[in-house]
Amino acid sequence: KLTLKVRRAHAFWDAAEKSVSLLSDPAPGCHKIFPQFLTAGSEFGDNNDYVEEGEGHGPRKEFFTLVGSTAAEAPAGGKEKALFTYNRAGGCFWFNPTASPTESAKQRYRAFGWLMGTAVCNRATLGLHLPQILFRMLIQGSTRFQPTHAAVEELDPEVARSISNIRKLPEAEFKAMLEIEGTPGISREAYMKNSINSVLKDSIDWQVAAVREGFLKVIPADTLKVWAVTAGDLQEMVCGANDTDQGPVRIREVFRVVLDEELGTTAAPLVEELWQVVDKWDAELTKALIKFVTGSDRLPLRGTELIKIELPFVAVNRADHQRHLGMLPQAHTCENILELPNYWESLVNVNRLDMENLSAAHQKKLRAELRT
Repeated sequence: KLTLKVRRAHAFWDAAEKSVSLLSDPAPGCHKIFPQFLTAGSEFGDNNDYVEEGEGHGPRKEFFTLVGSTAAEAPAGGKEKALFTYNRAGGCFWFNPTASPTESAKQRYRAFGWLMGTAVCNRATLGLHLPQILFRMLIQGSTRFQPTHAAVEELDPEVARSISNIRKLPEAEFKAMLEIEGTPGISREAYMKNSINSVLKDSIDWQVAAVREGFLKVIPADTLKVWAVTAGDLQEMVCGANDTDQGPVRIREVFRVVLDEELGTTAAPLVEELWQVVDKWDAELTKALIKFVTGSDRLPLRGTELIKIELPFVAVNRADHQRHLGMLPQAHTCENILELPNYWESLVNVNRLDMENLSAAHQKKLRAELRT
């Protein structure tokens, strides 16, 4: 168990500071994280600091989402540089090319690797889309990972295209370029190989090594072998499901849904119509609902998280039923709970109908009202 007190806007940087002592431990292992969010009193007009504590998995998921997003932002007022920058051509975040291999920077990347591994152990994902090639590097290490043109194309299609164009360059222009770069006499193939190595090894070796060192402190290489995880598996564990091109998101296919007992009996029409509506939503709207219930719109590994749908509100008279029909759903992100008024029961009551003897026509009418 580890309690980390962080500011939301500086979540990674605050957590990185607190990880220094853990990373000095020869075998720190995995910690269950209990985050506390610190708000400066200046935001409320005083000089106090306020600590927001939460229970359950919701605050933990929020913490790791913030860790990822703030690692790609330089802290305000500091000299530190963002660890990652967005690569538009590849549609993902990649190592900041302007970062220098200082001991301080290496420590930050080690801390990120440690937090990445800790996120896996805490069944949480980072708010950062990292390319699959990074996870191949983490699994294989520098000795086994072999840079290829296909790997460059996966990371940055524009850079890969520029390297390929060397073959088409007129001989005179190619020789002039080699003179300018101080590498006269090398072949096109050698030049292309050097370019590939520059992109995937020489320019980032120190960053990859630091991230891998921190990651393996939590999940050792032997454990990765036992798990037999692929780079794609590990990417999904750390970054969440890549749903950008997968069309509609089906909540019941991603989450295990647990229903209140009534939703399987007298209130069954309520949940049936709920799925009739939600299953037709596009990915953006569905993820908005997921964020409302869980606190994060990043999709977990399929089947690893629960969503509970409960009917906690009790109506004792017609006025209560009328009030329930005007209520909005509520959520408890700590435990992934969606709370609904029993709209079905209330519709039956305010329409002065008998739940046990509803005609097919009445059921059809009430179901239509539920969907709206």
